[in-house]
Amino acid sequence: DGVPATGGKGGPKGGGKSGGKKPPVDKEEWFAALPSDQLTGEEAMLREALLDWLAQSPRPRKFSEVSQDPKIQRLRNALLPGSGGVLLQDWVVRRVGGEIDVQKDASGQSELSLRGATPEPPPPTTPAPPPPGGKGGSPAGGKGG
Repeated sequence: DGVPATGGKGGPKGGGKSGGKKPPVDKEEWFAALPSDQLTGEEAMLREALLDWLAQSPRPRKFSEVSQDPKIQRLRNALLPGSGGVLLQDWVVRRVGGEIDVQKDASGQSELSLRGATPEPPPPTTPAPPPPGGKGGSPAGGKGG
């Protein structure tokens, strides 16, 4: 019934309706309370929404852009504890990191992309070897003199 978890270990929403301000949630306890072999229903919905959203653009997207999508924002708020102890980035890395890649851009901001969708940087270029015939410097092993 659930979707297999593809990230690291992983907890249900912490805290109840106490009428006051929620105490901070311990991130490790929250993740430890999640099933280790599959995603919960709320997690599966957030995963699907993120995958759909990321598929709309070939470029990596900043986490700040995620908060502008109302569906993702609603699903995130339903899943993650409201006290800020668990960030969406933490959840992505630990629970769906096999499908969604998180990396830093040149300015140090975290970005997400579909795993495998971000092109690898080209290998460093090496200078072409000199053409045969000895025009291009002294032959290797040659003696000066």
